[in-house]
Amino acid sequence: MESPVHLELQEYKLLTVSFVVTPAQAQVVVQDDTGKAVPLENGSCTLFPGNHYTVTVYLEGYYTKTLDFIASEETTRFEITLESSRSSDSALKQLYVSSSDKYGKGILKLSPAFSSGVFDYQAVYEGERSYLNLWPQVSDPKATVKVYALGGVKGSTVSKEDESIQIDNTGSHPVCKVYFEKQIFEAAVRISVTAEDETRTDYFVKLYIKDTTAPVLKPVSVSRISQQKASVIFKSGEKGRYYYKVTEKGGSDQIDTSGKGTEGIAGTNIITLKKLSAGEKRNPYYYEG
Repeated sequence: MESPVHLELQEYKLLTVSFVVTPAQAQVVVQDDTGKAVPLENGSCTLFPGNHYTVTVYLEGYYTKTLDFIASEETTRFEITLESSRSSDSALKQLYVSSSDKYGKGILKLSPAFSSGVFDYQAVYEGERSYLNLWPQVSDPKATVKVYALGGVKGSTVSKEDESIQIDNTGSHPVCKVYFEKQIFEAAVRISVTAEDETRTDYFVKLYIKDTTAPVLKPVSVSRISQQKASVIFKSGEKGRYYYKVTEKGGSDQIDTSGKGTEGIAGTNIITLKKLSAGEKRNPYYYEG
């Protein structure tokens, strides 16, 4: 006769086991060895001590995590953190500034030369233009890019909703036309790259164009206010700096322009003359746009 087999039958009781997951909105599924799902309420479920269970935690955008365990009074709380599967790459792969609407043509020199780890740039076009093109290329295709106006950009080209400038994505290379405000020869923009996981990196670019056209000046009036005071009113087609001097009639027209001059606006400018001596005067002036 064979020896009897001794089996231990544990006392019938249940355990309350809780699962704390990060992110909190992740889904938790607990199954027994038959594959049957165990009901959960507020992250907790009732299990039999000594039985084997599998817990699976998942959420879109994160790697699924699976854990096998034996229900025991020693461990009634599990903390599970999911790792994001979304890219955090928010870098630019390349950045071009050009005067041409064709990619690879009319490229301007960036200062400093482009590097994904450098965030401030400037580019100069040696002439007059109404706009320059930005060609931002993201390192990760899943990242998004927007261009925001910081100053000197024509207001009508900027979205009223989010203050960004439209990017044309119809071609193989996204391009953004940065239009200069009238009589403004410097524009500043922020290029914002947002990764799939919402990580963001900002690049700043200053664009310059040369003012090669002389300003158009139009004298309006010269008025003697008193024996020692007078006013000169003139209009300019653009903003800039002006220089002037008061001479006797028939005096020299030579004007010293070595200093800073006086800031002028596009429109009506007024020069107020003081401490004049008696007699007719001349007031030659020079405008630098």
